Amino acid sequence: MAETRPKIDLAASGRFSGAVQILDVRLKSSFFTAEATDLELDGFHTEYFADVTELSDKRLTVTVSFRLADHRAGHEETDGPVTDDAVELSAFADFEVTYELVGKVDPADAESFAWLNCVMNAWSYWRTLTHNMLVSMGLPASVVPVFRVENEALGRPAAAKEDTAKPAKKAPARKRVATAK
Repeated sequence: MAETRPKIDLAASGRFSGAVQILDVRLKSSFFTAEATDLELDGFHTEYFADVTELSDKRLTVTVSFRLADHRAGHEETDGPVTDDAVELSAFADFEVTYELVGKVDPADAESFAWLNCVMNAWSYWRTLTHNMLVSMGLPASVVPVFRVENEALGRPAAAKEDTAKPAKKAPARKRVATAK
């Protein structure tokens, strides 16, 4: 269980993926709230975090957490308490991804697998949940972009900021996204 994002090792993730079979992706929890229906969503980006919660001889369970983070100019998150009048949008979800181990694995490879493969396996569920919830809340339809493997793992130049998801540096706190006043 890493408290911060590990360096992704593509070879380790590949070794691990050859020895597992996905069993289930299920929503554990989610929280969505918006203060207005005319909110501009262009500056919100997905951040994610992966946590290996079980690794045995037969099973791997990973909790993948997502949130929409406000990266619009002039908006910043606060570390302290957030007042309700400062909140524009909060969107969080935790998914539990479960795999059967069908071959031998090196436990040291589990973190790279979690941060790459498990996030990718849960991504479409996050996209669907986010789209459906935002529309149900009367907000503009918004599509979470395609998941792209983080650039440093592939050794390629950074993509445009608005086109990428961001791995969280540490486990996300369950706080509201707020604007600076």
